[in-house]
Amino acid sequence: LFFFFLLIVSVVSVGQSFYIKKVWMKMEKRALAREYDLNSKQAYLGLFFEQAEDAIAVFDLEERVITVNPSFEKLYGWTKEESIGRSLPLVPPENIEAAKKRSHLLKQGQSYQLFETKDMRKDGTIFNAQISLSPIFNPDGAVIAASVISRDISYIKENEKLNTLNHSCAHLLAHAVKHLYPNALFWVGPVVESGFYYDID
Repeated sequence: LFFFFLLIVSVVSVGQSFYIKKVWMKMEKRALAREYDLNSKQAYLGLFFEQAEDAIAVFDLEERVITVNPSFEKLYGWTKEESIGRSLPLVPPENIEAAKKRSHLLKQGQSYQLFETKDMRKDGTIFNAQISLSPIFNPDGAVIAASVISRDISYIKENEKLNTLNHSCAHLLAHAVKHLYPNALFWVGPVVESGFYYDID
C-alpha cells in the first residue's frame, strides 16, 4: 500500500512538473512576442522621429531639451549636441509672454495643434512657423515632458502676400482699362504663379 501511495505521488509530481513546464513555456513565448512587438514599435517610432520632415523636439518640464531630430537641427540651426540639456532661445522676444502662457497650460495637459506663430533660429533670424505642442504623460497620467513639432511656413505666407498683391493689381488694371476704353470687354484670367492676366476685346 505504501509503495502504491509513493507511485501515485510520483506520478502526480511528474504531471505537475510537466504542466508547470508547459505553462511556463507558454508564458515565455508570450513574453518574447510582447518584447518583439514592443521593440518593433520602438524601431518604427525611432525611424519616424529621425526621418520626419517636420522639426521635432522633446522638452522636460523645465523647458530643457531632451532630444531633437535632424529636421530640427536643419530648421533651427542648433545641433543635437548643442541642444540637449539646454533651454534654447527659440521664441522671439515679442512672443515670450504668449509662449509662457502656452507652456503653463501645456504642463497642465492641454495641447495645441497646428497654430501659427513666429520662431527664431540660432542666428537670430525670425520665420513663420506652424507648431503643434503635445504633453507627454507617464502611466499614472502625470505630465512628464512635452513634444514640439514645427515647420517653416514662410513660403506660404509669401505666396499669400503675392496672391493678394496680384489680385489687387488685376483690379487696378481692369479699372484703368475701363476708364480709357469704356466699351472694352473683359475675359477674366485668374491669378497665376507668374502674376495675373486679362483677355480684353
